[in-house]
Amino acid sequence: MRRYGVFGFLLLLVVASLWVAGDRSSVLAMIQVSPCSAGSTRVTHAGGTAGMTQTEQLFWIRNVSAHECSLKGYPTISFIDLRGQGRSPTLRDQPGPTYSFYGNAHGRVVPLVDLKSRGGLASFWVVGDDSYPQSECVKSVVAKVVLPGGGRTTTVRARATELFDFCGVVSVDPIVAGVTGSIPARTLAEVPGLD
Repeated sequence: MRRYGVFGFLLLLVVASLWVAGDRSSVLAMIQVSPCSAGSTRVTHAGGTAGMTQTEQLFWIRNVSAHECSLKGYPTISFIDLRGQGRSPTLRDQPGPTYSFYGNAHGRVVPLVDLKSRGGLASFWVVGDDSYPQSECVKSVVAKVVLPGGGRTTTVRARATELFDFCGVVSVDPIVAGVTGSIPARTLAEVPGLD
């Protein structure tokens, strides 16, 4: 017990001296939230929208643990098609116009997202664009999602009346804070076609 007291005192001294020295960024870096572990999050399908050449699917990530945790980066996604076979669509970075509404604005750094314990939310979009040369189409009601740093695959079912339907190129946007998958954050009412 005494060892922990000495360690805690030394840590307090280091933090206090950095704070006094004016290097607050170093102090904040020392107390960053730890990355989300594989079992601390649940991924769900929030819904989708579609236009003439695009289909967009919104996914929510909820922290179900008793501890705050963080995520940064892009999820990896694949699908189980209607015949039960695994399918990975052609993935690419999304440089087009949807980048300003869905996901991270073009040219911005991928954000570090802190999820509060027991309910903190983050989100991301999967955007299919069939105006590019079409690859083999994917029709699915089951997605396999791996969050950055988690290493564990989560099975996500499409909402009851929806289908993951992609032809052409598919983009996975970065994880961002909130429920709309966008920076700046928007309300769900501002997302066209999402109910």
